Amino acid sequence: MCIPWLRIVPVLILLAGQAAAETPNPEITYIVPGAVRRGATSEVTVVARQARRGFETASRVFFSGEGLRGEVLPRAPKEPVERRRLKITVAPDAAPGLREVRVTTESGISSLGELLIVDDPVIVEEPKSHATPTTAQPVEVNHVIAGAISAKEEVDTYRFRAKAGQEITFSLMAQRLDFKRHYQEAGSSDPILILT
Repeated sequence: MCIPWLRIVPVLILLAGQAAAETPNPEITYIVPGAVRRGATSEVTVVARQARRGFETASRVFFSGEGLRGEVLPRAPKEPVERRRLKITVAPDAAPGLREVRVTTESGISSLGELLIVDDPVIVEEPKSHATPTTAQPVEVNHVIAGAISAKEEVDTYRFRAKAGQEITFSLMAQRLDFKRHYQEAGSSDPILILT
C-alpha cells in the first residue's frame, strides 16, 4: 500500500533541484585592485562578467588562510549588479601571498577569486589614460601597482625616479590573478614589461 503524499515528495524535490540549477552561482571574474597591504584596511571591488552571476545580494566574504576580514559594503544607488565593493582588513601578521576569496549571495557561494597580500604600499591605477610616456602615471619604487586591463592591446605607462646603479626588481602578475576558474578564452591577458 502506497501513501499518496509520498508520491508528491519526489516531484517537489525534483522541481526544487531544477529551479536551483537554473540560478547560476555568482562568479568572481576579477578583483580590483588585485592587491592589498598587510596591516591596512582597503576597499576592493569584485567583478562578475555577467549581471546574472553578479553580487547584488552579497552578504559575506570568505578567505583562505588567517589574518583577513572582509565586509560587504552597501550598494551605491547606481552600482551595477555585476560589481560589489568590499572592505578588506589585513592583519599586520597575515602571511603575504595569494589568497583565495569567495563571496556569499542569495544565489549561493561564488567561484574563487584571488587577492594578493603585500608588504609594500599599493598604488591603484588611475582611471585616466596613461598610454604614452607623456601621459605616464607617476609611481614610486618599492610600491605595488594594482591596475586592470579594460581593452585588448591596452598599454599602461608608468614613470618613476631611479638613481644610477640602483637595482630594481619587477614582478608582473596578470593572468594568474584573473579567471581563477581557468577559462582561457581568446584574448586572455599576459603582461609584457618594456623599460625605456
